Amino acid sequence: MKVLRKETVFKGKLLSIVRKEVENSDGSVWVREVVTYGGSASFIVPVYNEKFIFVKQFRPTLEDFILEFPAGRIEENETPERCAIRELEEETGLIPKNLKFVFEFYPSPGFVAHGIGLPQKEEDVEKFYEELRKRFNVIVHPFQGGFIGAYKGVKNGDIATIVSDRDLNKDGVCVEFFEKNVTFPKGASVLAYRTKVNSVFATLIREHDGYKVYFSEKFDIDFNLEESEFSKQYVSKFASVLEKFVRMYPTQWFHFFDYFEEYKCS
Repeated sequence: MKVLRKETVFKGKLLSIVRKEVENSDGSVWVREVVTYGGSASFIVPVYNEKFIFVKQFRPTLEDFILEFPAGRIEENETPERCAIRELEEETGLIPKNLKFVFEFYPSPGFVAHGIGLPQKEEDVEKFYEELRKRFNVIVHPFQGGFIGAYKGVKNGDIATIVSDRDLNKDGVCVEFFEKNVTFPKGASVLAYRTKVNSVFATLIREHDGYKVYFSEKFDIDFNLEESEFSKQYVSKFASVLEKFVRMYPTQWFHFFDYFEEYKCS
């Protein structure tokens, strides 16, 4: 494989996004969008009196405090060792007595998204979707038994993307949607509950000459609830967020059947 072309499509203060065209061994060309952090980082595992030392830091990505080892970006003309010493002193006030290099690694070489889907009846359409999945690192598990594949992916640190607006199994949760009672599937809620991983609602909205991705705030639902109650609150939250976006962009949502009749409940 080889990189044919690369272009920086976004450059921020801390990171950039580079679009790369990559030629595969079979001659096909894929497009990859790569997040670059603008430099390497160093972290140190401090041991004092046979105990590990952690620092408690707020991470905006998680919107919470977490415990982690002292770490930071390597500055220009700075060695990894010097960076480790500096970060340890800045974050803990300690200066290492002995410093030993352990290893170097790629912390995040790529992301994979897992989904669950139905096969397309038209062969050309299915082939089109397969090419898109290869291009954007998406693994789609079959509808029957797909939950297990998505579950394993999430437990391995990947992302699960699940369409949750059609209760095909007719075993979903009955919630209010546009002042009517309909069922929505509970698969995403069960996956979130059993993996204890947070969820957000995401949708594509067509704007001008392209599409824009919108994300909601994370679903703040207590994992200590019983699974059935958790699913009820989760699906209700999903339905309310979906309704909000439909009201905001009413011309971009289509159902080619009577949705409220197909999924009505009481």
